Amino acid sequence: MKLVINTGRPVATVARELGIDEASLGRRVSTFTARNDIGESAVIVSERAELQRLRNENADLKLDRAFLRMRLFSSPKEPRI
Repeated sequence: MKLVINTGRPVATVARELGIDEASLGRRVSTFTARNDIGESAVIVSERAELQRLRNENADLKLDRAFLRMRLFSSPKEPRI
């Protein structure tokens, strides 16, 4: 059941892989989501927000890395004593 909910994979695929009845798994997933108030749109919205946050963080880190590389290669070499 958690394979369907957490991964978003189709009930039919998971049922086939586990060798269980598709209808039974579908009912269990439906019951679980109804009891726990897990909606498809809530997962999608939170995942999109997290994805956007991670993309922004990744862009910032790439800029920081590029800046540090530029500083490293453009600084004059000092003789070591």
